[in-house]
Amino acid sequence: MRLLALVALVVGLGLVAWRVVLITPSDYEKQLPTAPGAPIPDAASAGLAGTGPAHGPANGTGGGAVPAGCDPQPRPLVGARMTLEGHRRSMPMMSLGVAPDQAPASPPSHLGNTVGWFDRSVPPGAAQGRAVLTSHTFRWGGALGNELNHGLLAPGDVIRISDGGGRDVCYRFTGALKVRVSDYRPDSGLVYDNDGPAQLVIVVCSDYPLVGDAAASRALYYADLVTGP
Repeated sequence: MRLLALVALVVGLGLVAWRVVLITPSDYEKQLPTAPGAPIPDAASAGLAGTGPAHGPANGTGGGAVPAGCDPQPRPLVGARMTLEGHRRSMPMMSLGVAPDQAPASPPSHLGNTVGWFDRSVPPGAAQGRAVLTSHTFRWGGALGNELNHGLLAPGDVIRISDGGGRDVCYRFTGALKVRVSDYRPDSGLVYDNDGPAQLVIVVCSDYPLVGDAAASRALYYADLVTGP
């Protein structure tokens, strides 16, 4: 009986340690610049070729040549699928409105690898403004947000949005910020901006506590629209 109790204790401690490891923010997540104060990343600040949309086109915006299959003169579309080029990651998209807390709604809680487009933001492919996308970070891992928060994307990586009818618009990842929920202000321009440069932002949860279910922060992943001459 004592041996069984000891084994149970060891297993229990192992599970606790495993959960602590899963919850602990990654090194990438810990090093994210914190808003307010940190500037919103764009192609220029990320050191990508070409210029960012905030600075006007040279050989196109979004930091370099237009990837194959991407519309060089993008028009707004309703996304059906988002693909992270070079990462073998492709996931469905859905249009969503406002959540009960007045924030952009997220996909249903069991859909950890689905992306929502907030339909009160500009659509993907719009020549001006920021398309707001949402996805989940699961407390114990297994969702898109967990991968993003572990540094899945590097500056210049292509995010492709497809409408399911043969049209694709593309963005280049420029960087990420983190903002604590307690510090966030809707009028800060960190998430909503229908009049600024052509960008998208993917909003996911960050900084889960050891006790409790509410994430303390949101991680914001920005990308600039790619266009051609």
